[in-house]
Amino acid sequence: MQGRRHCSIGWLAVAALFLLPGMLPGEERKSPAQQGNEAFNKGNYDLAIACFTEAIRLDPKDVRAIASRGHTYEVKGQHAEAAADYDDVIRLDPESTRTYHAHFSAYKGSRDSAGAMAAYEEDVELHPKNPTAYLNRGFACYRKGDYHKAIADDNEAIQLDPKSAKAYYHRGNAWRAMGDYDKAIADDDEAIRLEPSHAKAHANRGNAYEAKSDHAKAVADFQEVIRLEPKDALGYNQLAWLLATCREVAFRDGRRAVEYATTACALSAGRYPTALDTLAAACAEAGNFEQAIQWETKYLETPALPEKAARVGKSRLALYQGHEPYRAEK
Repeated sequence: MQGRRHCSIGWLAVAALFLLPGMLPGEERKSPAQQGNEAFNKGNYDLAIACFTEAIRLDPKDVRAIASRGHTYEVKGQHAEAAADYDDVIRLDPESTRTYHAHFSAYKGSRDSAGAMAAYEEDVELHPKNPTAYLNRGFACYRKGDYHKAIADDNEAIQLDPKSAKAYYHRGNAWRAMGDYDKAIADDDEAIRLEPSHAKAHANRGNAYEAKSDHAKAVADFQEVIRLEPKDALGYNQLAWLLATCREVAFRDGRRAVEYATTACALSAGRYPTALDTLAAACAEAGNFEQAIQWETKYLETPALPEKAARVGKSRLALYQGHEPYRAEK
């Protein structure tokens, strides 16, 4: 499950009165940190970084300004700079579990998996009674494909907080990745019992049902995801994929698949390239192979597309070029 989806910077403290060159009149009473906050909210990230940098110059131990600058770097895609700022925040405030999560995100973006894991190992060592620390490390293990270690950390998080829907959801993801769909469904059932509006748990359970060929229950879960998160591409994409590629003819509907996949593409606004792959499959199921070829080709042009995804995409493209739709594997 792919997933999506920033730490908030609304808690910036008021520092010394200061006006950076180029700031608008009337802002003389705002601190550099406040000015950085406003610039960030307006999408002016370069100015925000300049403001936070000035705040840090005035107070090198201002962890809020450092964290905010790190977050701004991360939003800009400058993950190495973000990780460096989060390093400083953790050095100055080692109790900040939230920063460890941001730290991992920055390391992940910079593809420094060793740095990411080191950050979470330290978090668990410093906060052995904090379930979030285990969830964070478990998620890092999950991303590495070490599902047994991910489950062990999720187990620890559940023991510390038995009412954590997030912990059951994460463990369910790991069980599904290992192919144990019954355990995945059981964990997602518990996550949904604890938090009925947990859309991702419905999505994960739907995927598990689909893997078990229980397509009716999968469709019901994907429809619930759409009801709970109508502005998120996830549910639309999952339902479109099933309607386009299901091996059971009774569940295939090319026209509806195209509608849902088109919505997923519009909502993702390019952030979820898998939606293009789904739209291609939907067009093929609807008999529009010209469009299927166009969308699959566009999907294959995704920057840094993983090798396996590219290989599978090319095999589907060959099907569409031969005027054949794609059928999901059993």
